[in-house]
Amino acid sequence: MGVLIEEPLEVEQVPKRRKGLNKCCCSCSLQAGCIIIGTLTTFHGLGAFLASLFTLIFGGGYMFGNTYSNVGVRLCIMLVIGILHFATGVSLIYGADKRRPSFMKFWLFTQYVEFSLLVAAAVISFIISMVQGVPVGAIWSLLAYFTVVVGIFVYCIAVVQGFCREVMESENNKRYLKAEI
Repeated sequence: MGVLIEEPLEVEQVPKRRKGLNKCCCSCSLQAGCIIIGTLTTFHGLGAFLASLFTLIFGGGYMFGNTYSNVGVRLCIMLVIGILHFATGVSLIYGADKRRPSFMKFWLFTQYVEFSLLVAAAVISFIISMVQGVPVGAIWSLLAYFTVVVGIFVYCIAVVQGFCREVMESENNKRYLKAEI
């Protein structure tokens, strides 16, 4: 009777899976997703800017009733937000196209700030609605609206953050390989 010696099987090296998203929706790459998000942000900023400017010039205070309370201030704030969205959208498109994380981080920073303000506004609106005795159906519709908006924000941030991390990891690998040579 012979002895059967089995050779150990070699385990294939499985590439390390990155944390976060690896693909955008519809199996697009994260880079394409970032460019799409940047384009939508740019158009949103341009639309907000033009709508606010048009209302400020042609609508005046009569657009929202006969009072001039602080409509002008609100519209000026919307002008600034429109300009900021336009600038961050262009920055994201450029950063994603040229694989420059610093430009993508600018978009991420502004979105973190905007996300924080949105969540604070949602909580405050919910509390004010409860105190003022707004019908329950309206409160739930407000809550559903903010939930959808927050979900979209989180997904967009995850896509951009995933691509930014991917670019930074590839840049770190290139630096490491150059240092070794």
